[in-house]
Amino acid sequence: MMLVVNPTSINIIWNNDKNATEYSIVWIDVVSDITYNDTVNGTESFYTIENLQPCTDYLVILEANQDGEQLQTEESTRTTSQAPFQVTGLNIMQNGCNPMSVTWSPVPAVGNCNISYNIFWNTNVENETQEDTTTDTTYLIEITSFDPSINYYNISVESCAEGNCAQPSYEQQYIADINLAAPVNLEMKNHNTNSITVTWEAPNITNECELTHYQICWEDEMVPETLSPLITEYIITNLTLGKSYNVSLVAEYEAGFSDTVTLPARTTNPNNSANVGAIVGGVVGGLVLVALVVAAVVKRKKIKKLIRGNKDDKTFDMVIIV
Repeated sequence: MMLVVNPTSINIIWNNDKNATEYSIVWIDVVSDITYNDTVNGTESFYTIENLQPCTDYLVILEANQDGEQLQTEESTRTTSQAPFQVTGLNIMQNGCNPMSVTWSPVPAVGNCNISYNIFWNTNVENETQEDTTTDTTYLIEITSFDPSINYYNISVESCAEGNCAQPSYEQQYIADINLAAPVNLEMKNHNTNSITVTWEAPNITNECELTHYQICWEDEMVPETLSPLITEYIITNLTLGKSYNVSLVAEYEAGFSDTVTLPARTTNPNNSANVGAIVGGVVGGLVLVALVVAAVVKRKKIKKLIRGNKDDKTFDMVIIV
């Protein structure tokens, strides 16, 4: 016996038994336990059970009889199925970093069919299609990347009943650019010979994007330090005295990174003031020494003149050198 199942009917095909004078066909609605039957003469090898409910299990029994005596019997259970109506009213909304909301109008059930929906989606840069199944008429697609190369999502929804699905409905959703706010008012609060303390204010988030971390760095090619989103002050330690640094801070969101804000900063060098004092002192000391030498030379000349007096005076021949 072979059964061909349709949405509201089942075709029964069998090999004719030459000894059969009639065939008895029985079908039972498994859910309601209601039994139906019919008979055909022994020359038949085909029968159609009609007016069945879609998406319903039926037990079909075929008996070959000869003058009221059963020759053989065969039974099998099948489920009728019917493709539901196609999904209509497909609508897609993107709200900042929130999951993409996909909604559609409910498809009416036929008979005992339980309606489910298959959702398929991919992006313009992804070949792999993701899919899921739901019985609701709303589905949230997590936007896992805001890569600038991803311009839109391809989304389709199909309605199904017992594995029999209607033609899918398609929609294309373009991804709107999202402004991921950067931290504000990055300032140097304090600094000394080997550390710099910086502060900032949290970004003003208006697009439902979740701030997950801050990343901060202060030297080229260093791996950024990752900070909690609750932190707005950080002490950079183990720095070199008297060295300039370029502090960079960025806000990290589930959807990507904000623009980078930067702050030039410098550690202190206490030796600078001492060096300046030494230089000033040296200059002053040098000037004093020069003045003394000049004064001494002038004085020497005067003394020599006084001591030697007149050239004709031979009384003094002593020279005083200061």
